[in-house]
Amino acid sequence: MEDTQGDPKNAVTLANKYLSNPDRTIFFVTTSKASKAVIPVTDKAGIDTVAFASDPDITKLSNHVIRPYMSFATEQDVITDFIASKGWKRVAFIRGDDQAFANEMVYFHEFAKKKGLDLIVEEIFTFQQRDFRASYQKILQAKPDVIIALGWGFEVPALLGQYKENRFLSKIPLIGGYTFLTDPAMKGKQELYDGIFVVAFPRAIGSNKIEQLRQQIKTKFGKAPNQFLDYAFAYDYLMMLKEAYKMNPTAKY
Repeated sequence: MEDTQGDPKNAVTLANKYLSNPDRTIFFVTTSKASKAVIPVTDKAGIDTVAFASDPDITKLSNHVIRPYMSFATEQDVITDFIASKGWKRVAFIRGDDQAFANEMVYFHEFAKKKGLDLIVEEIFTFQQRDFRASYQKILQAKPDVIIALGWGFEVPALLGQYKENRFLSKIPLIGGYTFLTDPAMKGKQELYDGIFVVAFPRAIGSNKIEQLRQQIKTKFGKAPNQFLDYAFAYDYLMMLKEAYKMNPTAKY
């Protein structure tokens, strides 16, 4: 196990490193960016890949890919349903420039149309960007009912800090995607999150068994699991393999 840091180039380098070992039969990779970079490499080698990523289009890249993770479609269904329940209509977006977020916008438009919501402004920022004031001014001028923020997590403390410092802007409700719950995002001060709505996994993917497992992990380790462990997708996938093996024990996995 090694850390790609969410960087596609690092991910490909590590994939090539491990593909040199013939004993490697399954790859696990996290984040949409890294997954999209690694899958062509593992597909060429005929290696099965498990992508813990939210972009549902990832499974179209190869027949050797399984994506056991909450999708952007689910996230936007949850977000737009919540917005509609509040009676808000005019929606502003501030999002990262990743193709994954562009794909997520497709699902937003699909659900927004059904629920009578209108996108009135969309501001886009880069991965390294930490100053969002200009984008926020444009959003403020558009007079939205609500703001949706989508990013990678690293930018969240600055994104929220600059939102909170503008007393006019901070009167507009803000909804963050699930990456607001990642470790890099949670490094911000608690007061930054007061009054902010966030899509949490229990709302998008929940069951009694998942909650029981989460509590067991918290009891054993003294700490609630983060989003990548929270729903134990690695555990789920291994259980899938176990069931597949029981169905066909002579096959190679």
